[in-house]
Amino acid sequence: MKNYHIITFFILFAAFSFKKMDMAKITSNLYMDKYEVTNADWKSFEKHLINEGENPEEYRKNDVWKWQPYIEHYYSNIAYEAYPVVGVTYRGAKKYCTWKGSQSETSGTFRLPTFAEIQYQIQEGEQGRKWEKWEKRARKWTQSLYNFSNEKIDHVVAPSKAYADNKFGVYNIKGNVSEMTEVEGQAAGGSWTNIEDDKDWATQTQTYDAPSDWLGFRCVCEL
Repeated sequence: MKNYHIITFFILFAAFSFKKMDMAKITSNLYMDKYEVTNADWKSFEKHLINEGENPEEYRKNDVWKWQPYIEHYYSNIAYEAYPVVGVTYRGAKKYCTWKGSQSETSGTFRLPTFAEIQYQIQEGEQGRKWEKWEKRARKWTQSLYNFSNEKIDHVVAPSKAYADNKFGVYNIKGNVSEMTEVEGQAAGGSWTNIEDDKDWATQTQTYDAPSDWLGFRCVCEL
């Protein structure tokens, strides 16, 4: 009985810790960030880099935008703090996940997700949502419940908490920004630059060779 209570305590403690970090339970041993890593999140990480004597510019590029106002304001202006950070290098994203793990009260490995893990989120996460039937109606008169481009409307990146979550409580796994996987040069999901119906975003990978304005990331923790 004593061991049972100890195990129960650790399970509840882990669940509370992941909730505090805005991570959603996906399987018994995998948690995923509910939201894409934001500009505000990255700024906290930048402070750590500076304290460690590192140059933050090695891990994030500011000139990935096509529009000068975004180059000047997207990262620096407080109005965009809740938006996904872009321009991050693969090495920077991996280093961020490791740093996030060091801030955690739980054991586990913090890393970038695999393509299969994101694919599972897109496919399985879409099943059985309470608002699923309303999405089908919404598609008839609006772009969608995800941030994709549209032949009639020019879209831009949206806040990480915009649009609706899936059944796991994860937001924007399918659109807004494509997300880096643990394989360098490989990304999963569509972005605000893509038209939603162009590809099956649950099975289609994207490639990149440099930081971009359509590319972000989130972390997972494997227990």
